[in-house]
Amino acid sequence: MANRLLVSGIAAGLLVLGTVFLIVSTAVPSWKVLTVSINDPESGHMEATVRLGLWQFCAEVYSMEQCQDIPLDYLPKRKDYFKACRGLSVVAVILGFFAVVSALIEAIKTKKPSLRVGSKATVVVLSIFTLLTAAATLILFATHLGTLTDDLEDMLRGIPNAPIKLSATYGASFALNIVACLFAIVAMILAIATPAVSNDMTSSDGIYAPLGAAPFAAHPQSGYAYPPQQMQYPQQGYMPPPATTGYN
Repeated sequence: MANRLLVSGIAAGLLVLGTVFLIVSTAVPSWKVLTVSINDPESGHMEATVRLGLWQFCAEVYSMEQCQDIPLDYLPKRKDYFKACRGLSVVAVILGFFAVVSALIEAIKTKKPSLRVGSKATVVVLSIFTLLTAAATLILFATHLGTLTDDLEDMLRGIPNAPIKLSATYGASFALNIVACLFAIVAMILAIATPAVSNDMTSSDGIYAPLGAAPFAAHPQSGYAYPPQQMQYPQQGYMPPPATTGYN
């Protein structure tokens, strides 16, 4: 029981952390970070940081940051991809929430085996779908939206003696989404490895007498003697045969 509680508890904890990471990565505009360096002989050196998210982008210049909604109307080629990433990320959060609930139910069933709600299969299926939607968001962003900053960087590299230099890297939100996917994988494996719930009404210890007893024992009411391995307790509904003497 302790082993099952530990395994199911770790799986639930990983799913909780993964869902929190999915929420943060969906909300925080830091999927890709663009650093802009301007080396103008007249105005001097200036550096700005632009963080791109799913809903907003933020620009920081001289330690002053300002965020605005992404103008999708100005990005017609990537408008549908932004909407797809937003939808997938929200679905991943919802699936992660239900996966957490199902994993917590599995952990509670260790102490209350009579609880009939949920199953290991539910945790595994929800973890798989959470993983797939989160991974689809990562792939779609990397292949169609993350290239937005790469296009700008390539364009500026084609301009000779351009005073502007760009460098782009994936941000914290992208990394948190990856970690959430890894947590979902580990939680899924732990859910599969979680031992089954032991029910005292169906276990051999609750139905039969202890194996270390005498070879034959008499029923407390009828006096009928038979091996304790086959002796069911009265509360399980066993009706002993009529009282007799000797052995059959």
